[in-house]
Amino acid sequence: MREQVVRDEFRGLKSKFATLVATVSMVFLIVSANRIIVYEAYTSEYFNRYVDKNKLVGILTTNFILLIVFGAFTIAGVIFAIYFAGKYDRKGRVQLNLLDRIFPELRILGIFIMGVGVATSEEIFYVYISSGKSLDHILKTIVKKGFSVKELTKQSDMLLGRQYSTFKPEWVQGFGSLALMAVCVLLAMILLTSLVKNIKNDDFFERSIIGKVLMGIYNIFVSKDITMKRLYLLIIAIFAPVYIWHGWIFVAMILIIIFVPRYYHDYARVRQGLRAIKEGDFDKKVVVRHRGEFERLANDINEIAKAEEIALENELRSQRLRNELISNVSHDLKTPLTSMVTYIDLLKMQGLDSPDAMSYLEIIDQKTKRLQKLSGDLFEATKASSGAMPISIEVIDLNGMAQQIVGELNDIFVAADVEVHCEKNDEHVYVNADGKMLWRVIENLLTNVSKYSMPGTRAYVKVREMGKFAALEISNVSRDALDMEPDELMERFKRGDKSRNTEGSGLGLAIARDLMHMMDGDVRLGIDGDLFKARVLIPRVGQR
Repeated sequence: MREQVVRDEFRGLKSKFATLVATVSMVFLIVSANRIIVYEAYTSEYFNRYVDKNKLVGILTTNFILLIVFGAFTIAGVIFAIYFAGKYDRKGRVQLNLLDRIFPELRILGIFIMGVGVATSEEIFYVYISSGKSLDHILKTIVKKGFSVKELTKQSDMLLGRQYSTFKPEWVQGFGSLALMAVCVLLAMILLTSLVKNIKNDDFFERSIIGKVLMGIYNIFVSKDITMKRLYLLIIAIFAPVYIWHGWIFVAMILIIIFVPRYYHDYARVRQGLRAIKEGDFDKKVVVRHRGEFERLANDINEIAKAEEIALENELRSQRLRNELISNVSHDLKTPLTSMVTYIDLLKMQGLDSPDAMSYLEIIDQKTKRLQKLSGDLFEATKASSGAMPISIEVIDLNGMAQQIVGELNDIFVAADVEVHCEKNDEHVYVNADGKMLWRVIENLLTNVSKYSMPGTRAYVKVREMGKFAALEISNVSRDALDMEPDELMERFKRGDKSRNTEGSGLGLAIARDLMHMMDGDVRLGIDGDLFKARVLIPRVGQR
């Protein structure tokens, strides 16, 4: 950062130094050119008798060399001033000051005025150098011996007919003209580098008056903004006829009185709607009377209000779910711990010799295992949600895996009095998945079927292709009323039975969803009355 600042400072100093060099060189260039003009007048054969030709040629040669040198310095100064003009910000754009934001046409006009100032000051300097004591000093350097400066001046006046300055003292005219010349050149250079900044920034045309007018006309035709088009057409229709008939100005005033209040009323309605939304009244709808930009703006405001209302509802829902999560976790941890503490106290009072000691120990063992499973599920859910689990994608026959899992879980289905029908399909449906993860997902969903299905009902398992995915669909009739959204069941520690009497942790669906996301798949739930549906989507082979 420090190097960038220093580099920018040096860039600005280089530009200023180059501008100063160009200004000084230009002044000396003009001085040398005027001296050449004065000396060149005495190269005429008429002055051969009075002028030392050798001295004259030497002086002219020296001034021509100075002219070339100062011309080179002037050109170099201008080039370097242009090259180093402008400091760049971090985005690579030139930083603009107040002068750089003025219309380019006005700055070009300023350069032209400065040029007129340079030409005027040069004319004043020429009168100074070609008359009076300044001319006497020049003639002393070339007059032949035996002739006086007055005599040469008299002859030159007769031939050249110069005008003499009446300004006194003469040196004020000379130095004043040079000072004016330097100021004009310096200001012209500053305006030039300012224009260069806009060119480097690619906004020269955008900031110009002509550019703004042309872009405005272009926008009239290409813009889809009805209000802007109407506004431009209204301005043209109101003021153009004034150039034909001056009395039209009164008609224009009447038209303004008619149309302006119409749009102002729409603006006021939009403003009221924004204030209502600001105060939290998202039910407030903005309605305008006329079509155009205010109508689109009102619709956008209404959409924003609707989105804010939905966001507020989602926030309240998230807060409610967080509270339920804390409550459910506390319940699931507290229930087995309370039982364990109770039976441990009984063992302390009755002793290990009590006939009920073994049953107490079995209950404590069951609750311990439940806590162990809960902590294991919670740890696995954390790893799955963070993606910090190793994954090994392989080709798997989804049909075969589903039938195998249903067969292995047949005993718990029988114990739950739930008949599971796995659709017989000899067709192989191959998917890309991690075998262990996919087994865990399907096993978890089928275990939920045994826990939450109504006894004496049937559950169905189907495998089918859905575009790039293969779908495993499981449907069953719920024992408890499902008066919640499917997305809520995906939340951690959320169960279908609100009494929380089952042995589950409420983490199974959340784990299943996160595991499927790791395999570029998904788990989607559906509820239709008491009918619960779960769909597992897995990428098919060759579609990943």
